[in-house]
Amino acid sequence: MLTNRMPSYEFHISRLSREKYSVDDMFFGLSGNVIFVNFHATRLFASKMNQKRDVINFPERLVRAGHINAMGLIDEILHMVVQLYRQQINPSVMDEALVWLAGKVGREALDDTLLHFVQEFPPMAVYRQGLSPQEYLFSATNSVPNRQIALEELLMLWLANANPAFSPFQELFDDSTLERETIYGKLPSLFHTFFDTQPTTHEAITRGGRRLGDFLRGTTPNL
Repeated sequence: MLTNRMPSYEFHISRLSREKYSVDDMFFGLSGNVIFVNFHATRLFASKMNQKRDVINFPERLVRAGHINAMGLIDEILHMVVQLYRQQINPSVMDEALVWLAGKVGREALDDTLLHFVQEFPPMAVYRQGLSPQEYLFSATNSVPNRQIALEELLMLWLANANPAFSPFQELFDDSTLERETIYGKLPSLFHTFFDTQPTTHEAITRGGRRLGDFLRGTTPNL
């Protein structure tokens, strides 16, 4: 079963990082099955990070635009895998995940976590266009409820923090506030359990039928 609903996703970095480096552009985006890359924004961001890192005296701290591009592409490719899963197997997978997770941790706790996520890692509609986090969560993008989009973005945030290759840039994805103030830390294992209830991926998606959670976790060694 195919769906015409095409969610839009962004490569999220923390609000604190955007404010620290005075960057408000979107670096990467996924709409449908097309990844959009803003090379100018990534070069500018890398330049501003290097200014703050004093790379003249500490050359080991150098950030290259290619580093940002690589992380953004990993994030958007993982979104594309989930999008293909929606298109080819279960269009309602993230909606079902919301219901399933709410049944495990409570709707209020889950919504509080999503709200904190949108506050800490705001989409451009919140960061630049003045939509409040609450308004964002209770609206939709391209007919897809933003609660579903936020849930998927939250999963990608956890994967970014768990990936050793991202560790030199941990400040961009710092999820310590979410860990401290919400049930965020409980969600990764629950996500994995939920994906175990879903049909396996088609070979066209992952070159071998696998659970979606196994495939996503498999991008990060030793998980």
